[in-house]
Amino acid sequence: AMTGALVWFPAAEGAGAALPEGLRAAGAEVRTQAVYRSVMPPDAPRRLAAALDTGVDAVTLTSGSTARHLVRALAGRALPDGAVVVCIGPHTADVARRCGIGVTGVADEPSARGLVTALDRAWSGAARA
Repeated sequence: AMTGALVWFPAAEGAGAALPEGLRAAGAEVRTQAVYRSVMPPDAPRRLAAALDTGVDAVTLTSGSTARHLVRALAGRALPDGAVVVCIGPHTADVARRCGIGVTGVADEPSARGLVTALDRAWSGAARA
């Protein structure tokens, strides 16, 4: 139990509340503070359209916000048939699916190495199909 502990919780603006709520349930006093914002650059839709026009075989998503931003940047356009989508973890995959993105693979560990391993596994599976 964390009764009496004071926890400062720096996070992204609009971050989920599951962790602070869990800490509070364990008895801690939690002070959350937004220390950064995840904002899509204004030219992202144009840059994504250009990339899609030249061909995209795979997409990696590293957070729920990247999934939401991808959908906004697609502006109704679909990812190419056969493109694999790999997420850094289950939470990101859940958000991606809720946004209508078909998820091909999920990293076993939330790291660059885990993401590369999942991408390799997804790509190999897609290439065999």
